[in-house]
Amino acid sequence: MINEFIKNLQKNNIPYDDEKLTQLNIYYNFLIDYNSHTNVTAITDEKEVYFKHFLDSLMVSKAVNLSNQTILDIGSGAGFPGIVLKIFYPDIKLTVLDSNNKKITFINMLLEKLNIKSYKVSSENHVWNVLYLNGNWLNLDLTWDDPITNDGTDIIEY
Repeated sequence: MINEFIKNLQKNNIPYDDEKLTQLNIYYNFLIDYNSHTNVTAITDEKEVYFKHFLDSLMVSKAVNLSNQTILDIGSGAGFPGIVLKIFYPDIKLTVLDSNNKKITFINMLLEKLNIKSYKVSSENHVWNVLYLNGNWLNLDLTWDDPITNDGTDIIEY
C-alpha cells in the first residue's frame, strides 16, 4: 500500500522523504488508536486514510504555492488537510479551528506526537492569505473581522 501511495506522490510531483512518511505513519497509528475510544473520523481503513485523507489533503499543493503561506483550516476535524500540509510544508503558518473539543484535543495530542511546534489552535484576530473553508481553498488577504467574499478570489475545490 505504501508503495502505491509513494507512486501517487511522485505522479503528482509532491516532494516527500522518509521523515514525512514516518510522520504520516505516526499520524495514522495515533488516529486509529484515538478513534477506538473517541470518534474523530469514519474512515479508518489504512489505504482509505492514506488516499482519501492524506493524499487528498496534499493535492491542493498542485494549485497553490504553499511555501511560507499562512493557512487557516476551518473545521479541521481530525486534522485534514491542515496537519498533513504542515508535515509536508513545515514552513507554513497553520491555524486549525474546529468547534468540537474532542477533535481539538486530538489535534493538540497529535501535534505533540509529531513534534510539530509552530501552529495555533485558536480563533483570535489574525491575517490569513490562504483559507480552507468547507472543502474549498481561497487565496485572499483578510483579517478575521473582514467580510469573506469571493470577489477576486480563486476557489479551488478537490
